[in-house]
Amino acid sequence: MPHANTIDELSRLLRQKMGFIAHCAGFAKGVGSVSTSQLSFLGRLRYAIDNTDIELSCSTVVPGDSFDLQRMNYTGNIGIVLRPNESTSIAFACPTDAGSQIDPDDPKRRVTGLRRPATIQDVRSAILDRPADRYNELGILSYTVLGVFIDGPVQYSFPGGVETVDYREIASAFSDQRFFYLHNGTLLHMEWTKGAPSVGSAVDLHSLY
Repeated sequence: MPHANTIDELSRLLRQKMGFIAHCAGFAKGVGSVSTSQLSFLGRLRYAIDNTDIELSCSTVVPGDSFDLQRMNYTGNIGIVLRPNESTSIAFACPTDAGSQIDPDDPKRRVTGLRRPATIQDVRSAILDRPADRYNELGILSYTVLGVFIDGPVQYSFPGGVETVDYREIASAFSDQRFFYLHNGTLLHMEWTKGAPSVGSAVDLHSLY
């Protein structure tokens, strides 16, 4: 297969850069069909966990990355950590925002002007050529969910303002998932203690990829 080594190259680069693949719930981007726009903020993330045959818009996160007004290296302070299952799982790869949209003919897929599936060179460029203050975009389908991460207080915006999600609501919504804490782009082990995150040591990325 011409793209058989894209997963190996992605895994190698992630281990080399001590990074991981994230799909965030930060923006109300379509997930699956347009009907998911009616889901709650956490509900959209739950949908992505429960329907691993859809194509997700993802970014790679590495140490030093952040999500704030100065640097937006990923698109929200809660998301899922995932691993592609096969070579053709990497539908496209871009070092910046690829401008992907839901495919009107197949709502489980996304459309861009990029070639599909991504090549080894596309994957390499997406990770190594990403601007320091921006996020890249990879389309990932057929994936394994490795857990849920949070990055400080979880907030999202809506037309009336900004909402902060209670930690207990997060713990309940994803009680079947492993949790991680993201600090300055580094993934840390995390457990819930009396409704608040208890943070441990850094995760060995070799155990994930």
